[in-house]
Amino acid sequence: MTTYTPSELRWLRMQKTDKKHLKPDGPFHIVGLTKREINLAWTRNELKKVINGWNDGLPIWEITENVERQEIETAFLVLELLELNILKPREGGCFGNEW
Repeated sequence: MTTYTPSELRWLRMQKTDKKHLKPDGPFHIVGLTKREINLAWTRNELKKVINGWNDGLPIWEITENVERQEIETAFLVLELLELNILKPREGGCFGNEW
């Protein structure tokens, strides 16, 4: 059984938001220097795919293809999950087992 801190639970609850109900100017959308929209809202199914892909040693670009998102969005999520200790650092980093 996984134990989460209060901040991790808040983060996981925020991820329950269904993307189709988010407005483009909602709190999970940011526009960076490249002026492209970055969606930081994740469904539970997408979270599972990212976590499983990371734990299976997939490189970040394959995880990105599996969830059909931008690489920058997946990278932000992986960094957040690493910070929360939900994911563990791995020897190959973003390259996974291909390194």
